[in-house]
Amino acid sequence: MRKLLMALSLSVTALSQFSAYGSSGSIIFNGQLVGSTCQVTVNTKNQTVTLDTLSINNFQKKNDTSIGKSFNIALSQCQPADNISVVFHDAKNGFTEDGLIANQAGDDYAKGIAIGIYDNDNNLIKMNEKIALDNNNDTRNLALIAKYVATENQVEAGQVASTVNFTITY
Repeated sequence: MRKLLMALSLSVTALSQFSAYGSSGSIIFNGQLVGSTCQVTVNTKNQTVTLDTLSINNFQKKNDTSIGKSFNIALSQCQPADNISVVFHDAKNGFTEDGLIANQAGDDYAKGIAIGIYDNDNNLIKMNEKIALDNNNDTRNLALIAKYVATENQVEAGQVASTVNFTITY
């Protein structure tokens, strides 16, 4: 009898643990597989954009910008219906609070200056945000402009160097 009571009390205890839980739910997973992904064209995959050499006198106050240097990211072999975006991320020297690419630090590097990436309408492209590409054919081109941007009211002369990565998202 004692064994029966012990087994019964253990089963009631076990059941009471399960009945203490409240609501339950479910998780739905969705996804899509595509036949192939776009290819970044060879000359735009790993590129160097050399900005013009300028005088610090071109920057009189914070947010002054230089004339830009055009560059692009070109994709080929895309599926026409793909919703494709580009995201800039992981700058080697980080980003400023305004979303600019920070200049490398050190004695030989310019102070009070950063690099901004702009679209063809002169809108600053925010880092870590998707830029949608037109999806009208199997090639896509993202035309961009890089500019020096003053981050301080006074800019000090020196080298400007940084690196930013990009990822194609679907």
